[in-house]
Amino acid sequence: MEISLRNLFKCLNIKMIMKRGQFILLFGLFLVCTSFVNAAYSFDLSMEVLPEYGEIALGEELAVTLKMTKFQMNGPKDIILKYSLVDVAGKKTPVEFSETVAVHTSLTKVKKIKIPLSLEEGDYTLKVVAEYNSHSSEASQRIYVKKVKDFEKILVGTIVFILLFLTLFLGYSNYKLTKKLIENSKK
Repeated sequence: MEISLRNLFKCLNIKMIMKRGQFILLFGLFLVCTSFVNAAYSFDLSMEVLPEYGEIALGEELAVTLKMTKFQMNGPKDIILKYSLVDVAGKKTPVEFSETVAVHTSLTKVKKIKIPLSLEEGDYTLKVVAEYNSHSSEASQRIYVKKVKDFEKILVGTIVFILLFLTLFLGYSNYKLTKKLIENSKK
């Protein structure tokens, strides 16, 4: 609420022509009243999902850029950032956590968020809420979570199997060679 001297005069129905003493008295009253007005804390929060993460596969990390500017707060303040991933129906997912950050005047931060394998494919909304005392600001961004294709699963499984086979084969060959060397050294 904006309080000005003109509005104060209007509210009190005082004529523009006043004596000097009355003006000083009213001005003093104005100063006392405005000193009790508490400026509300406020901050601006924005979030951007980097373009390459607009569609993300299950199990991958999502990179998000957060930008926050605080207003009418002196000195550094601890702001609580609450993250949550919500599906289209508004149902929460296992992705829900918070962190506390110190903000002097502004903050720019890149946050990586792991997308769990347990989610279904589809549209989700990532929400970030910044809280300080009883004041809050919210930002949200839509993302699409996709399943890992079967081909990728088969490829990863094949690579793991080949590496396991090579490790066992080399280990067994090393064992046989060592055993043969020991037998030859005993002769």
